[in-house]
Amino acid sequence: MGKQLRSTRRARGLSIEALAKAAGVGAGTVSQYERGMGNPTVQTLRKLADVLDVPLTAFASGPPPMSNGDPHHGRGDAPPAPWTPAARPGRVDVVRADGRRRLTLPGVGPVYDILSPDLDGSLLLMHSVFRVGFDNFDAPFQHVGEEVIVLVEGRLEGRIGDQSVILEAGDTVTFDASLRHGWRTLGDTDASLYSAITPPTLK
Repeated sequence: MGKQLRSTRRARGLSIEALAKAAGVGAGTVSQYERGMGNPTVQTLRKLADVLDVPLTAFASGPPPMSNGDPHHGRGDAPPAPWTPAARPGRVDVVRADGRRRLTLPGVGPVYDILSPDLDGSLLLMHSVFRVGFDNFDAPFQHVGEEVIVLVEGRLEGRIGDQSVILEAGDTVTFDASLRHGWRTLGDTDASLYSAITPPTLK
């Protein structure tokens, strides 16, 4: 994620020191992350993403999709463009199975494979693995839009707003993503799931 963090920071016209101060982390820490060193927490990545005004998925690494549009479109080293309803007219993008962009969070944090070619369309589709022991009830997600999750494997407990849900393999949950939502894996099996988010964001 270091390359993506650096390119996004530069695109926003921020120095390492300015980004670090705004995010409440040390400049040396940001410098380490950009050089592929250190082990950032989910909370730290969120702070950096908030300051840079990008979703966490902007830090994902991987090749660009095959596109019939602009050959530079979807480059992994560029920050996402603002979404507009007409961002994808007439385009056909293919993301190969071995060409997905990936965001791996440290520890037992999730591994996100981004199935959408970029964040320019109206939908973000991801395959995620929440590893055994994952629990973000203390630091839940919250973002605009609507989200749908389909659990493929494992068991997952969710807290969405003031409601609790237990998902078994094959279950689907749809919810208002502006509600705080956290997840915890149950049992000794990783939770494998697909999620669709509209508009495309993740914080």
